[in-house]
Amino acid sequence: MAAAARDAAIHRQLVSAAASGVCKEMTAALAAARAHWGLAGARERVLATTTAAAGHGGAASDVGMSLLSLLCLYRGGGWGAVGWLGCLAALFNLLDEREAPRAAAARGGAGRAPLPASASSLPLSSSSTASAVAAWVREIDDAGNAALHYLVRGKERYDRGGQLCAVAVLLVYGADAASKGMERGTPRSPHWLHGGSVTTTVTGASRARVHRGSNCDSDVLHLLASACRGGGRSVGGGAAAVRRLLRGSPHTLTRSPGWDAVRNLRGIARALAAPLVPALLLAEWAEGRRRRQAREGEEEEGEGEGESAAAAAAAASAR
Repeated sequence: MAAAARDAAIHRQLVSAAASGVCKEMTAALAAARAHWGLAGARERVLATTTAAAGHGGAASDVGMSLLSLLCLYRGGGWGAVGWLGCLAALFNLLDEREAPRAAAARGGAGRAPLPASASSLPLSSSSTASAVAAWVREIDDAGNAALHYLVRGKERYDRGGQLCAVAVLLVYGADAASKGMERGTPRSPHWLHGGSVTTTVTGASRARVHRGSNCDSDVLHLLASACRGGGRSVGGGAAAVRRLLRGSPHTLTRSPGWDAVRNLRGIARALAAPLVPALLLAEWAEGRRRRQAREGEEEEGEGEGESAAAAAAAASAR
């Protein structure tokens, strides 16, 4: 009974942290889950926890949202490492983490077969973990929506901070940019991009933009459009779109608000991997060179002004 009560308490703690979007609360909840269930068990519970199972109040409990959907819906705690983006990074860091070799050896010892263990205590393989995480990211709640639908639906214009980085994270972990949610709309549909308001979306042959007043950043729309091209429904389609963005316009993402909170995730690191790293490094080098030249120009201009002022003062004193 005590163990069941502890299970329920940690589930409630996880859901509360996702709803608040405060990274400190999410970190504490994940630490409690890991201490109670172990790494593999904590991963399984994170993937399985829903608002309905944890008894979360409000409308979210009626549709059985996952922790990810709940976090993307409320986006509380501010953006950046201390807020909901930090929570997002903490969740995926836990799911990415692998059991230490020392812990695996302790079950059986070097050169011996592992000791019997329950399924929840065994580490998942990389492929099975990736499949489980992709299924979690794509999970549809009872309202027919996935986390990506909630993420692109803005509240106000000021709520857009971090949206592009978060969309990129969900795409590299398997989100489906073409999935249909409530009212049969995809994440690119006006219902989601404008919170249900009637606003015209202008779509071109190779580029799309949203009229001023939209709750969705145009860069988000371009990334979603890219993810829908050429196998966008596949698990790897979104990751390919993020790689194309990093290859063609890396600063669009790396200068986006909240990038520092998610840049070290393994999924993002894979998107940054070769052969796209040279393009990103070249862009960074070019930007650094531009800044240096700008600083040197300002210094030369300052020195020139100083010399002119000194010459003028000398001429005045001579007179």
